[in-house]
Amino acid sequence: MRATLAFTLTLSGLLMSVQSKPLPQQQPPVKPLAVMIQPVLANSVQVAKVSTNLLTPQATAPKPTVAHPAPKEKAQPPVPAILTTPKPYYAGKAFVTDDVPMLGSCGTWMPKGSFFAGINTAQMANPANPNNNPKCDKHIRVRYGGKEVVLTIKDTCEGCQVGDIIISPAAVQILGSQIMQINKTDVTWQYVDTT
Repeated sequence: MRATLAFTLTLSGLLMSVQSKPLPQQQPPVKPLAVMIQPVLANSVQVAKVSTNLLTPQATAPKPTVAHPAPKEKAQPPVPAILTTPKPYYAGKAFVTDDVPMLGSCGTWMPKGSFFAGINTAQMANPANPNNNPKCDKHIRVRYGGKEVVLTIKDTCEGCQVGDIIISPAAVQILGSQIMQINKTDVTWQYVDTT
């Protein structure tokens, strides 16, 4: 017959558990034959588990005890990113307007130094009253030479081909003066949502 005492001490020292099995009373007391200290991993903290085995001459060595790790919390699935479909790019020539106040086809004045654009007639698709065009006051991102600028649609580029746009001189300051010197530079542009 054997009696086993097991002590578990947590890192904080606040929890201590003792397990014991009493010996039957009809047997004479026995002498301790072995003391064994086994390292046990519990909740990522190494503690010592001490077993004192009291063996009778007929008994065999004790079986090692197995520590069960604390149950782990279920991992939450990652939150998916909100994906939006990218808007297509258009390619065409950029023409620079004069830097004077002007009235665009959308029916609003474009003051000197403002950031505006006009889209070719085919893509602007003006209704009978161009002031009511749903593309008016939408935004486009224009890219040229590794630079980009966001412009507000205020006008129609009469006589331009599909993909062509007109841009304000203020946009040229962002994109580079080469556009103004050539005045027919290939650019790419796309509609963008702004907040």
